[in-house]
Amino acid sequence: MNNTSSNSLVDLVNDLIASGKEGSYWDFKLEWHHDNGDLVHDVICLANNPEARRAYLIFGVDDESYQIVGINENASKRKNTQQLIDTLHSAIWAETYPRVEVTTVHLACRNIDIITIDPDRHILPYFLIKDFGRGKQTVRAGAIYSRSQDVNVGKNETAPALVAERLWRNRFGLDKTPLQRIACLMSNPEKWEKTSPSCIHDDIAFASCFYHRDYPEFTIARTPDEDRDAYEYFMLASPYFREPSWWTTRFYYHQTMLREIHGAYSDHLYIPIPTASMLSSPRSEWSDGWLPPNYGFYCQDSIEIKMLEFDLGKEGHSLAWVRDRLLRMIPVFRSEEERTGFESWLCSEWDRFRCSWDVQDTVFPELKNDYGKDLVRQAKMSATIVDFLTEYRSLA
Repeated sequence: MNNTSSNSLVDLVNDLIASGKEGSYWDFKLEWHHDNGDLVHDVICLANNPEARRAYLIFGVDDESYQIVGINENASKRKNTQQLIDTLHSAIWAETYPRVEVTTVHLACRNIDIITIDPDRHILPYFLIKDFGRGKQTVRAGAIYSRSQDVNVGKNETAPALVAERLWRNRFGLDKTPLQRIACLMSNPEKWEKTSPSCIHDDIAFASCFYHRDYPEFTIARTPDEDRDAYEYFMLASPYFREPSWWTTRFYYHQTMLREIHGAYSDHLYIPIPTASMLSSPRSEWSDGWLPPNYGFYCQDSIEIKMLEFDLGKEGHSLAWVRDRLLRMIPVFRSEEERTGFESWLCSEWDRFRCSWDVQDTVFPELKNDYGKDLVRQAKMSATIVDFLTEYRSLA
């Protein structure tokens, strides 16, 4: 099992147990399923929860008294992550199965196993195209299983029409704001067509514009920032970078601008400016020539990350190595909670972080101008932050 000391997961499970009930995205089990059909059915129901949120199947808790009884280390049918994936893989899915992970935590001096289920909104609803299991444990092909409060849809039933509709609407983004929808649509760059600037863009002669083939009311326009010539360390993602080329990207729904982001090209790959954050170090003075403790980051599933992948899809995956170098330099946080927790932990590790920064061996191009050395130094600091983020996650 994947043993973990993750405070966040322990706290979450404690809170769910303390609630004294089960819910639409969590379920308690006294022990592991004896039949794989029951296990697959439970995973599908939780993955298709109405909120399309991360779900938890928790073993070692009595589902009537909500007392922690624990799981024996050698319990029958107990599975680790790979064994669970193998079980799900043995079923025939319409597209694929949800992402899952088995984690073991220690509560009340007992081991608790947790299956974390991460549904992909672009794949909902999850269902099979071939029966799985035997007899009463058979999971039916074509049936959409879901969960209402603390009750699963039965194996011989299918979700009510309104629940199924909600899952399909989640898949196509119909319940999202226009900005959320355009971010989802950007996940498929091949569906975006290049077009000439429209009336809302035609004041810029060199605009690069795209519209979505299925939803042409969504457009993306990118225009050069001719008055901007600043150098930023993220531009060093490509070893061939020499001078900045700034562009502004605007996202439109009909003629309404939804969002505007700035970025620059590095070896033909458009890189959105990372969000800035300030580190809180134990140092009260920064008088020894160090840069101020600020750095840039991305958030997972943010429109900046979507834009990066969108350009990779349009420009060709030959530039993937530039993207990979960038993400070894710029940290990508899974959530705001992870970012704040990491920054607090980094402060406690500051002396070690500073030493690691000093010996960071990632090679960056050093520009022959007044900014070159400072940019490389900041790039090395940011790359060290990425290294420490990897370590932080290994401790969770």
